[in-house]
Amino acid sequence: MNGTPMISQAARSFGYRNLAYLTCVASLFALAPLVDIPALDPEDGGELGLAFALWAAVSIAFFLTNAVLAVIAAARGRSLRAASIACCLPVLCLIALRVAAALR
Repeated sequence: MNGTPMISQAARSFGYRNLAYLTCVASLFALAPLVDIPALDPEDGGELGLAFALWAAVSIAFFLTNAVLAVIAAARGRSLRAASIACCLPVLCLIALRVAAALR
């Protein structure tokens, strides 16, 4: 090894923006119950509805940004690994949420 920790190489391989996205998604759903907004109607999902709406906005922006970055990387002949993972993450998060809701 060249002295760099293994986690740093794994994070670089996975992509720092992908780790940031997963952290953002986890914090949205973890912090949603702490939001105390009177306008959140329980019939509309309440805090969880707000978390889903914010997740959707973040995921759409994340997907589109990474799709553009993937096209740029392909045009320059660079590795598509991180951009490909990034394009799949919002879909995988949606699948995970659906599975978690079904198990509830």
